[in-house]
Amino acid sequence: MQYVCSCNEISGYYNKLILVILNIKMYKNIADIDKTDMFMYAVLIIVITVIVTRISPSSTLLVGIVIGLIVVYYLNDKQTSQQGNYVQQIIKILQAPRLQVDRNQYLYQDPLIVEFLETYKEYFDYNPQAYTSLTNQIDNLLHLGDDIRRGSTNYTRDYEIMLNTKGKILNTYHSILHKIPHEHTNLNKFHNGAKNLKHMINEHLEAANRQTLLRSNEEGINVYTMFHYKSHPKPTDPYWNQGSYHA
Repeated sequence: MQYVCSCNEISGYYNKLILVILNIKMYKNIADIDKTDMFMYAVLIIVITVIVTRISPSSTLLVGIVIGLIVVYYLNDKQTSQQGNYVQQIIKILQAPRLQVDRNQYLYQDPLIVEFLETYKEYFDYNPQAYTSLTNQIDNLLHLGDDIRRGSTNYTRDYEIMLNTKGKILNTYHSILHKIPHEHTNLNKFHNGAKNLKHMINEHLEAANRQTLLRSNEEGINVYTMFHYKSHPKPTDPYWNQGSYHA
């Protein structure tokens, strides 16, 4: 006689399979998933369940859920692994003596800037004094931005200092031009670096600008209040003047 599994037996089998999968640290990984990713993964599970159901009508809903969970686990574990590798890469860069992390304690807040400093690390060999000054000035700007985010009492003054620090950063970067080999490839890299650096600095300035305007509106206007808008006149800038608050 041919033995036919009942629905209850099938459900019990897949329930045990789910428990085994969850027991292999899956529950922890799923609990740590970002909310945005969680929504995407939930949609993915539903889609996979529908596809499995249509392809094999005799399969139960649990089959689709199990497959969906396995896919979610794989994708999230892969993403977590990539993020971990990226963090380790940034930490390794920060440990380089030329970045002086014992003194520059805010560089870690912007991994893109850390990557930039690594990409242009040969400038330290060409002009160590300028490279060191550039690193210190960037760290000062990040420090000021952090103070504003944390609710600095003199946030408008800190913002003005950030604007001045930006000028120092760009001037220091351009001073390195005189020491690098004047070859086509080197010059292209230098000019691209100027654009990228200015863009990253402007991102921090615009974030500080939003915080400054928000607090000024909340606390009211006084003699120390300063406003900076896109409509304000800006100096001509050959490198970056494309819709930013800051020239």
